[in-house]
Amino acid sequence: MIRRFPIFLVLIISITMIFIAGCSGETKSNNKGKIAYVSTNVDSKYEGTFKELNLGVLFDFNLKVPNADRSWVNIWVEGYSNGKAVEPFPLRQLSYGLSPRQVEEGQLGFGIINPNSDEPQLFLYSSGASITPPPWD
Repeated sequence: MIRRFPIFLVLIISITMIFIAGCSGETKSNNKGKIAYVSTNVDSKYEGTFKELNLGVLFDFNLKVPNADRSWVNIWVEGYSNGKAVEPFPLRQLSYGLSPRQVEEGQLGFGIINPNSDEPQLFLYSSGASITPPPWD
């Protein structure tokens, strides 16, 4: 069963995603023990394209994994309505790691196609991995 996702829920989900991802600024003195760095992708071309084409809502970030060859990254998006988790829980989840490169850098994001419809489609993407929306029924 697919539930309708009002726009305020989209904002709550995106804010939750930012905090769950553990946003922090990268500094050389604070580099030990950090698995990943997430920062806002200002003037994102992806967000611009979504807006121009009126496809839906997209939240685009920069991701840096300094020890990608020795770490595993789990990214997920949770949804809540009136303080209760929305099914499925989590809405989307992406896991990857043990890269052949020591440092991975790229984009990370979450999007909603047709957010005001009865059946919005959610997708999650990151450097080298993505979870696409389910096929239309």
